Parts: sequence; structure tokens; C-alpha cells
Amino acid sequence: MNGFHANDKTRCEKFLSDYSYLIISKDTEFLGNGMYFWEQLSRAEWWLKEKHKDVIVSAEIITDAMLDLNDPAVCSRIQHLYERIGSAVRNRYIKKYPKMDMQTGVKLNVLFEMCSFYMDAYKVVRGTRVYDTEESLFLANSKLSSRAVDIYCIRTPEVATKRVRV
Repeated sequence: MNGFHANDKTRCEKFLSDYSYLIISKDTEFLGNGMYFWEQLSRAEWWLKEKHKDVIVSAEIITDAMLDLNDPAVCSRIQHLYERIGSAVRNRYIKKYPKMDMQTGVKLNVLFEMCSFYMDAYKVVRGTRVYDTEESLFLANSKLSSRAVDIYCIRTPEVATKRVRV
């Protein structure tokens, strides 16, 4: 999968030249800590303008070890794991993550920290966000939507190959 990321010039240049480097977002709301990519260049262009970034980079994302939150069975397994460690999580992380039951990114960060025996198998996390934007006229009166966008969060640098500036 080719992914696109918009950020400042310095970090993007380091990402392109140093294959051990990722531009990490410390996320609590979406997919947890990692570097975020979109499948569509147009989404990265939007982010570039919206957040006043400088550069768009692209990488081929290896998705073999992906935690796919678009799969209900995967979500069920991850929720079960989260519930099993619930009291331990609350006691250990309540100060670090005060909203931990409300935000998916927090839950994922906690699971990656506390359940590395299980979670370290995942190098990429995928989820879908529905943006509050105008629907494509082409898709009017259909069950499809251009507002739903897959987002990829990579957690380890080796899954971002063939890095280029767009």
C-alpha cells in the first residue's frame, strides 16, 4: 500500500534519509502513537494546507503485520484483551491517560505498552475515520461515501519502504 504523509520539511527530510526514523505522533484519539499515512494523495494535500505543513512524503507501507480495526472480529479480540487487563490498566495508567476509556488511541497505547507479548506482532494499525466534509456529488443517493477514509498508523520504521518526496 502506498501511503502519504504531510509534515514539516526538516522531519520529512530525515524520514527520507534515515530508514530508522519515523515522524511519531503522540496520539490518544485515533490509532495510538506512530506515524500516520493516508492512501489518497488528496488527503495529504488537504492536511498540508489545513495544518500549514511544508512537504508531502510517500512510502510503501508493508501491511502484513496489520491490526485492522475495520474488522469486527479483530476489534472484538482487542476489546476482550483490554477488558482482561482493565483493573491493572486503571491502577497503573489512570494519571498518564485520564480519558483512557473514551479514546481508542489511549486504549491502543496502553495495550501496546502492557501486552507487548501479543501486540508487538502488529507493526501497522488501520482504522477508518469519517470526516465531516461535504459528500461527493458523484456518490449522492448511494450507500457509498467519500467521507470515510482509511488511516494507517505505522509503529516501526521497517514497514515504511521506498520512501520518496511527492
